[in-house]
Amino acid sequence: MINRKYKCIFIHIHKTAGGAIWPAFDNYNPKSDKDNLKSGGIHHTAEMTKEFYGADVWNEYFKFTIVRSPWGKKVGSYEHTRKGGYPGVDKGWSHQNYFKWLKEFKMPKPPCGDYHDMNQFDWLTIDGKMSMDYIIRFEHFKEDWQEVVDILKITEPNKLAWGGKNDNQIKNGYYQFPEAYAYKQIGVPLDYSKYYTKESKNYVKERWKKDIEYFGFEFMNGNYNINKVGLLNLNYNKNSKFYAK
Repeated sequence: MINRKYKCIFIHIHKTAGGAIWPAFDNYNPKSDKDNLKSGGIHHTAEMTKEFYGADVWNEYFKFTIVRSPWGKKVGSYEHTRKGGYPGVDKGWSHQNYFKWLKEFKMPKPPCGDYHDMNQFDWLTIDGKMSMDYIIRFEHFKEDWQEVVDILKITEPNKLAWGGKNDNQIKNGYYQFPEAYAYKQIGVPLDYSKYYTKESKNYVKERWKKDIEYFGFEFMNGNYNINKVGLLNLNYNKNSKFYAK
């Protein structure tokens, strides 16, 4: 998503509830966004986005994203699959098959390709370097979103809709962001540990090791390595408590 009023670019990683923020940006609608339609979708890596809009826009605009613990993120993808969220994909994955799904499920191509399996770090880096100005932590959305609101001076910061699928919510809703409500809206319980065995927990730990090491994710723990997330660019807010020193 690009917003020329606020001069910002949002890198929308799958299953991080990025659609929730669209209404705050002048009721952004990807289906009517000419830039989005030209680029071919809403989910693009930082590298792809920079190439599409050009280096001048990329370097001038404020770039931000949302990241999420791989253990919770994969449960979100799993539940989305079970509910028929992807065309032509079997809805019959049972709870008992979660580990089987983790190892065997492949996204249809196109349009999603293998992006659901990419490390979030790879979404956000260009030539191996972090390219974001701010990273919102899914598990701490309320406080991190407020940082973005303050930086961009967003005029309707609470006009939000989890999932981006409820037209009435998008049109009329002004919502705060309690994290428990967020999880409920996207169909993932706060305690996602019930989805995991020791084996599947370790599988995720190894498969998305890059994310876990870079961001400091821990299983069933909302804490992050603060030195590596939050505000990354000195030009925006040197006093941010999330500034990477």
